[in-house]
Order: sequence, then structure tokens, then C-alpha cells
Amino acid sequence: MSYANDERHFLIILTLILCTLGAGAAWADEAEDSGRKGLFVGINAGVGSSSMVLEKGDRTTNLNNADGAMGALRIGYAFSSKFALSLESYGFGSDEDGDKEWGLGATFLAATWHPCGKGLFVRVGAGGGGGDYVNPDTKQKATISDRGAVLFSIGYDWGLTENTTLGLSADGFMMDAGDIEGYDDGGVGANALTLQFNWYL
Repeated sequence: MSYANDERHFLIILTLILCTLGAGAAWADEAEDSGRKGLFVGINAGVGSSSMVLEKGDRTTNLNNADGAMGALRIGYAFSSKFALSLESYGFGSDEDGDKEWGLGATFLAATWHPCGKGLFVRVGAGGGGGDYVNPDTKQKATISDRGAVLFSIGYDWGLTENTTLGLSADGFMMDAGDIEGYDDGGVGANALTLQFNWYL
């Protein structure tokens, strides 16, 4: 199955998850809410590595290529302490290969779910982006733009004050890059461990 088909299947599943989470948020018990509701802004910062999925024939290869830094900005709305929607921009950069550096970025519409109203959270998103990556065989830099992208994060956050949280998050995003030279299909992205700060306005 091609990466493009995998992405379409993921987006279908993502839509079903978002609908389920939205319904769950409507039924959330307000008595369990932490009080962190309404408009919020946030940032993430951490370190990780670029990621590639390469397909040739019936073989699929996953590679972690270059170490670098990842950051994110978000603005969103928490409907309850359990469910929030946000617009999020993620960027990854690495100059490990000198003048053939990686630089990837994508923007997502994301849903964040705290099953218990605080602490553990799961975030999924769909959007688009582009950037520069290095072909692992030719070692040449290539550029992509306007590509579909998916996001997944899982983490845990703690309350600093009544309106702020600090957490630890494992984040990953992947973009379609079906025109990687020498391969039938593929994707590029990044994975990182980040610190997350949110401020509820």
C-alpha cells in the first residue's frame, strides 16, 4: 500500500476520532473540570530527529536521519478540561549535514484529549506543510511544498498556576513526499521530545 493511501486512511480514522472526541466533550462532567477552559496559547520546544518513510516495490523502510530541534506554537479553545481544538504550527531544523540541512514545517488543525481532565493527553491533527530534506542515497537536498501532513502527540502536563500548565510531550509529524528520487513513494517528517507550556487566557 502506498504512503498516499496510508495517509488517506489515517485522515479517515482521524475524522472518526475527532467526531468521537467531540461527542465525549459534550458529555464531560463539568464537576471534574480543572477550570482550564476557554482560549489558550502555547509553545513547545525540544530535540529530536528527522524521519523518512521510503517505499520501493513491496519494501518499506523507516529511517531516522538527522538530529535537530523542534518547536511549536498553538492557539486554541478548550471546550472543557478534557477536550480542546487548536491551530498548531510545528517546525524542525537540523544543520547536521552542513549546507544540506533539514528544515521542515507544517500547520495543523489539532484535537487534544485529556482522558482524566488533566495530566495524560493525546493530540492528533491534520494539515499541510513543506520544507527541505536530504535524499539518503544521493545526499542531495530536495524541497517540497503544499503537502498533506499528519500530527500525533502523547504526553503529560502539570498545573503551574490556575491558568498555566507545563508538560512533557512526544511529538511526531509526517508529510507526503512521493517524489523522493529513486523510490516509488515516501514521506518525510520529524519526531521529538519537547517541553510544552500552555497559558489559558
